[in-house]
Amino acid sequence: MTGMKKICSIILFLFVQQVFADGLQVRDAVGGRARAMVLGESYWYQAVGDRLEVLLPRSASDVATILLAEHPAGGECTELILVGDTLYALLVGDSIVVLDCSNPRVPVITKRLKQDALGLQPMGLKSIGTWAVAFGEFGAVILPDSKQIVDTPKQVQDVSMSIDHGVVFVSDGMIFDADSDAMYGHATELKILDEEANAPFGTLISVLAQDDGVSLRLLHSDLSIIDETNSLVEVDGVYHATHIQGNRVFVMMEKRIEVFSISPDALTLIKSIPVEGVYDLDVIGSNYLALSGDFGFGIYRLEHDRGGSGESLLRVTQGASAFSAGKHNVWGVQIPTHVGSAHYKYEQSFELSDEHVEGVTVDKEAVILGWRAAIDPDTDEVFLVDAEDALVPLPIPTATSIVPISGNFWVGTTNGIYVFGDDGSGNLIELASIGMAGPIVQLIPMFDGSAAFVSEAGFVGIVEQVN
Repeated sequence: MTGMKKICSIILFLFVQQVFADGLQVRDAVGGRARAMVLGESYWYQAVGDRLEVLLPRSASDVATILLAEHPAGGECTELILVGDTLYALLVGDSIVVLDCSNPRVPVITKRLKQDALGLQPMGLKSIGTWAVAFGEFGAVILPDSKQIVDTPKQVQDVSMSIDHGVVFVSDGMIFDADSDAMYGHATELKILDEEANAPFGTLISVLAQDDGVSLRLLHSDLSIIDETNSLVEVDGVYHATHIQGNRVFVMMEKRIEVFSISPDALTLIKSIPVEGVYDLDVIGSNYLALSGDFGFGIYRLEHDRGGSGESLLRVTQGASAFSAGKHNVWGVQIPTHVGSAHYKYEQSFELSDEHVEGVTVDKEAVILGWRAAIDPDTDEVFLVDAEDALVPLPIPTATSIVPISGNFWVGTTNGIYVFGDDGSGNLIELASIGMAGPIVQLIPMFDGSAAFVSEAGFVGIVEQVN
């Protein structure tokens, strides 16, 4: 929208009311990314977008499926931790889902902890000894009772425990003391080594991720560096995650997995695993790993054994990767993905492919009778615009797509879909909304007044208004 940045300070005094509204429902939804997993004693728990798959570890065969979100595509699970018989699932930015695994074959949801119960917007989840800890904006809490252990106005990136300093947290790439706010060094993650690691009790590993790579350091219990020469390792590429198990550190990069061994004063590279797009893993046995990521999830055989050749990915269940806006027609939409493409035939079929397709530029402006709305290209805020280009912001999150449907504005945002329209007396109000795993990168008007949606979180489907 030309000139928007220059005139954002001009406020148009129109009545724009935001009322409590749901009024939307998901009629169809498919997809979801395989971003998190954890192995229990008997079962493999695999998150796929909005749901939990219970698998047999040796075969990756499906035993049960549990919807984690409150409705299909209503959230994306990005972290799973198992503490005793309790499984915790993070629906990023929305809630922590607590599941009872007393019957490990069929976990049962017992609680859904949202921001008001947690006292923070949950952006991370981890286990610290016997603690299950959620963290995000404004601090960190122990689950399931939401006991606060970090109280800060900062955005918390990670939480850990130091023998010398107690609870520490990471914010803006720095390590802080939870009590004194003293700063101890730089990191984006901070991991405690357990008794199975070949290192002194209380040793930690700091992870510092940057755009072009990641560095790992061994730290004493007082958070000082153990050996600047031997305990520092740097890995080039796009960083995804780190998993530590026993005496091994698995560093998941966009193009490969690097495996390091731990000694009291050194990290030593022992293997590079040529699998792309892995975001989480666990160890099934000495020669087998469970992997999940852009390809879906499956089992990786490290070395040749009587089961087959080494460096093999087997028993793969295909999954979605990040979606972008795609070309569409009356039958369906062809979606560019991070690793290929997906074709969604409206409410009929969904197929993933290795074939790459071109994306499209989505609409950033829409016009309905008497109103025009647009997304600011600099801030992604949504503004109503009058004939003189005066602006009034809509009270919703930042947006990526806006379309007119049946005389209303439909807006796809970072965390859902909103519908605005005339209330019959000249006032523009929020008519309906629904929380979704986002960002919603594309909305496509349908003939029946509904909308097809494409989410960067790997979902595609149909949303409709309800009375």
